[in-house]
Amino acid sequence: MLLFGAFSAYLVRKHLHRQRFLRALRMARIIPTELKQKLDMHEAVTIVDLRHSLDFLPEPYIIPGAIRIPMENLDKQQSQIPRDREVVLYCTCPNEASSAMTAIKLRKFGITRVRPLQGGFHTWRELGLPLESNFGPVPAQRTRTRELLANSVGKSS
Repeated sequence: MLLFGAFSAYLVRKHLHRQRFLRALRMARIIPTELKQKLDMHEAVTIVDLRHSLDFLPEPYIIPGAIRIPMENLDKQQSQIPRDREVVLYCTCPNEASSAMTAIKLRKFGITRVRPLQGGFHTWRELGLPLESNFGPVPAQRTRTRELLANSVGKSS
């Protein structure tokens, strides 16, 4: 009976921990058009590109002003992220899962004003929003702007 009680307590604890983790992952995101407005208004925002090198190499472009800190280097390079301004993270993961987990990690480092970019790099690019590159001009692209904007705005509420 004691073993059953201990096992039950363990399962409840794991369930509560998982629920807390999932709640943290559902944190507020910033939509691409809101980030673009902040950039246009020269607001103090730090943008961090978390993409792995294998994701970056085929598309070596970044959102203007972004700093590249691949997730695997975050522990070593987190000191490059200012604590006195809003921080926006982006990656190429579905549902911004890596950005959300990284945001949770950064909060533990004392970076509290941090949000993932809804839709990540691919949505930013598909909306035709500006990109920059250290490797030459960014090629023009076809966009699905109306459809993506409608989805982006609908998800933010």
